[in-house]
Amino acid sequence: MSHHAFAALWMQLETRTDINNILSELVGRNSLESSVLPDHSDDLLETTLGLSVILRVIFDLQRTYLQSPRPELQSLYLLQPSQLLLAIVHLLRLKSRVFYHSRDRISEHFVAQRSFIAQTLVSSLRALWLWNNPLGPNEIVQLQVAFQNAWEEDDLSARDGFLIRILCAKIINELSGRPATSSSLAFPACGHIQLRDYTTLVSILGT
Repeated sequence: MSHHAFAALWMQLETRTDINNILSELVGRNSLESSVLPDHSDDLLETTLGLSVILRVIFDLQRTYLQSPRPELQSLYLLQPSQLLLAIVHLLRLKSRVFYHSRDRISEHFVAQRSFIAQTLVSSLRALWLWNNPLGPNEIVQLQVAFQNAWEEDDLSARDGFLIRILCAKIINELSGRPATSSSLAFPACGHIQLRDYTTLVSILGT
């Protein structure tokens, strides 16, 4: 998908007050369509990637709303944590069906598609984490099992290995309500940040 198409999708979904219904319809329709498609098939891959692109936009928007100075003003546009969780588990189960576990040499295109799923999952977990609403033990186990089934046997690149096996695992640990470490990898990007002054560097480069 081009950057223009991605931006157009973002504009269609931002400030939608019926985002809960939109997500339910997307996941429900995908469940019906994918139920009759063979595992590891091109058709299943296509429908999964199509869903993943829309979910990525939705999750990124959720993180934007939740990191706003006054997130209570954005409440009309927020998904409930329970729906975020259902979407995450659904995507993990799709990943298990679409991307076969392989330690043999695989194409760069395959790796890029699988990496997009990993990035989407990171965005979804961060949105769930930003709710600051710890999950119950059964929900944590459900997430951990779903991640293990989807990614355990994959031979991942250094970046994707970090995203799935370190970052996602850490966020899930914090979702259980356990104290976060001082170097929390899930900490939101917003806040009081002191930016460096690059005016001198800019003036030098401009000469």
